[in-house]
Amino acid sequence: MFQRLRARNEWKIFSVLPKADRTLAIVWWIVLVLRGVLPAVFAIAMGVLVAAVQSGDSLAGGLALVGSVFVLLQVLTPIHQAVGANLGDRTAAWLYDQLTDACVRPPGMGHLEDPKLTGDLTVARDFDLGMTGPPLVISMDFIASGLVDMMGGLASLWCWPPSRGGLRSCSPARGWRRTGVCARAESGATGTLMK
Repeated sequence: MFQRLRARNEWKIFSVLPKADRTLAIVWWIVLVLRGVLPAVFAIAMGVLVAAVQSGDSLAGGLALVGSVFVLLQVLTPIHQAVGANLGDRTAAWLYDQLTDACVRPPGMGHLEDPKLTGDLTVARDFDLGMTGPPLVISMDFIASGLVDMMGGLASLWCWPPSRGGLRSCSPARGWRRTGVCARAESGATGTLMK
């Protein structure tokens, strides 16, 4: 199963990113995870703040947490776009270097007459020129958006629902089960609610 996963093109592009620029790739992944997790952290921080207001406790900690998470939510998106554009540009340059090495390393011209290689070279040129899709410098933002949404959904499922005494660990199956229980209770169906 892992061999099939690693053979997919999506996995290959993620494996190329650190080869092009390790530091930018690490920063890109860290910011991606933060962008995905911070909306769930913001919801938790708002719950902490509301609980502090209701109980009459000091608001300093809750406000500091909500404020910092809110600022990070606003700032990380443009930073991630800039890092992604730079990483996409460096990755495209690294791929061109690899392509150039593959074309000029073997002695002679015989390998360049292979129709499969000619087709691959044409596809690579058309892709980078934006003829078959957006170039990698632009595509990195689209890739990041999809991964951030997926990460945010997983983070939201993992931390739902909170208990009265603090956060309760929750699996997605438990969350889905609770949703069904609440829907049945709302529709007037009889039976006891699962806890």
